[in-house]
Amino acid sequence: MRTNRHFIVGTLLLAALATLVIAAYSPGLEGPFLFDDQPNIVDNPLVAVDSLDAEVLRDAAFSFGKAGYPHRGLARLSFALNYYFAGQEFDR
Repeated sequence: MRTNRHFIVGTLLLAALATLVIAAYSPGLEGPFLFDDQPNIVDNPLVAVDSLDAEVLRDAAFSFGKAGYPHRGLARLSFALNYYFAGQEFDR
């Protein structure tokens, strides 16, 4: 009985956290590209993936773009996945 209560409380806390995260990030979904977004995302052809092959995703993650920031692999991989699942286009 106690374990069931912990599960319910944990599930409710997780749902509340997910709701807060969605509420915090949703205004930025309609925002424009800013600062280094243009050279690192829009002008970086390796981020514009057309398949989810491991090699393509690796190349996207380790691409430096025109600004050349080498330590943003996870961010670039996220950009590539967003590009792929958003219909393979950037909304400039």
